[in-house]
Amino acid sequence: VFAANGDCTGEPDYLSTTSLNGSALTSSGTGAPTTYYDAAAGLTCQALKTALKTIISTGFTSLSYTPGLWNLYPFSDKRRNDANTADIVWDMYSDNPGGPDPYTYTFGTNQCGSYSGEGDCYNREHTTPQSWFAQLSPMVSDAHHIFPTDGKVNALHSNYPYGEVTTIVPQTGYNNPSLAGSKLGTGTNFGYSGIVFEPINEYKGDFARAILYMAVRYEDEIISQNWSNIGTANAAFLSSTDQTNVATRRLQIYDDWYLKTMYKWHIQDPVSQKEIDRNNVIYAQLISDGTQKKQGNRNPFVDRPEYVAAIWGNLCLPGVLPVDFVAITAQRNNNTVVIKWEVANELNINSYEIERSINGSSFEKVGKVNANNFSSYSFNDNNLPKATVVYYRVKALELDGTTKKSKIVSVKLYNNNAVLVYPNPTNNLLNIKLSNAPVMSSTLQITDISGKLIRQLMTNTGQSNITIDVTMFAAGKYILKMVNGTEVINESFVVTK
Repeated sequence: VFAANGDCTGEPDYLSTTSLNGSALTSSGTGAPTTYYDAAAGLTCQALKTALKTIISTGFTSLSYTPGLWNLYPFSDKRRNDANTADIVWDMYSDNPGGPDPYTYTFGTNQCGSYSGEGDCYNREHTTPQSWFAQLSPMVSDAHHIFPTDGKVNALHSNYPYGEVTTIVPQTGYNNPSLAGSKLGTGTNFGYSGIVFEPINEYKGDFARAILYMAVRYEDEIISQNWSNIGTANAAFLSSTDQTNVATRRLQIYDDWYLKTMYKWHIQDPVSQKEIDRNNVIYAQLISDGTQKKQGNRNPFVDRPEYVAAIWGNLCLPGVLPVDFVAITAQRNNNTVVIKWEVANELNINSYEIERSINGSSFEKVGKVNANNFSSYSFNDNNLPKATVVYYRVKALELDGTTKKSKIVSVKLYNNNAVLVYPNPTNNLLNIKLSNAPVMSSTLQITDISGKLIRQLMTNTGQSNITIDVTMFAAGKYILKMVNGTEVINESFVVTK
């Protein structure tokens, strides 16, 4: 560190500086200390939740609402603008990940308390509304659940719970949806039909993990202060009437529908680098708050996303969280289509039905796989229809008769028997002819029978005829494999000498 005695021109002149004495603790920015979650190792359910509460309460220092949060945001919630020319406020209500932002904010300059319309200024958005905990400390200034957002969209959110909107509820004086796509309205939401606020998909996981953090960090306050009876909080929190079992209420905290929605968003929008960086800043960044201070705790669900299911999953709260389809794929392998799917939170599932369609709308059952408490399953569809493209989905059948469907995936069949390899055997050239040219580039691999890769090349989109010189190949049997995003074709050939 050095101090310049005057205006700087040209190269620095270190000899004309006066040294600054002193030292300051800096953070490596690499996240939590390796021992941070040791006390939670091997725990589940309430034991894990209690251990995490102790961990994230230890070292916690309450920031002030003003100026603490305002001074934190330039470190915790900044990003570069679309032109990469300046740092701006990372407002999750105005950011447009797929195109130009409708407006942007500069730290300090656009900070406000009052506003007249969307795009005027940014303020502080409590993901758990202040009215739900009577604006008490330290919840009112806990940075892990308070984000800088457009003031007008913050007001549109009001004190409604988060959820998914299918029917917009018009709001006089507001853009609804907002200019970047957030909206207020009603939806099914696992049986809840009240008004909810829905952010864009890009940030649903961010909000969900902030809300789940509150259920751990303030577990005691939620119960002792009876948040479910404050204002409109009963829409999201379990009351003693909703759940008479005290231990279950303490563990679950949120109504079934709200917990299911937050879990769904947590799975669909995994932890991003933005969240990791923000978590590190809140934990370690010294800011001016009357004195230099840092909040000094972490959101465990950003560091360890698996803790969500370990606390609220079916082992702890049977039947509350539904089975979740994490992923599903369908890939052609010669005259078979292999459907694979991954699930989380499997309990009370009897079996999975595999359904197929040739038009993407009318499905028929083509197979069944029993549930065995696995995380991954697969099914081979060996009786393919005469179609160019087929569509698949998987339906989970619960013991009580309810069902849940996966998303739909498609695979191109190329009318079966898509590849002709000749002459076979060969000692010179090998010709590969595809009856239908691929609609995307493919990887062609040749291996010997032990699996050793002999040759690999890329084929172009639309290339249906390929010739390979095999004169340098040793005599023997070889496997030819073509792979692209939707299919796998396996064929064998023999080289003679």
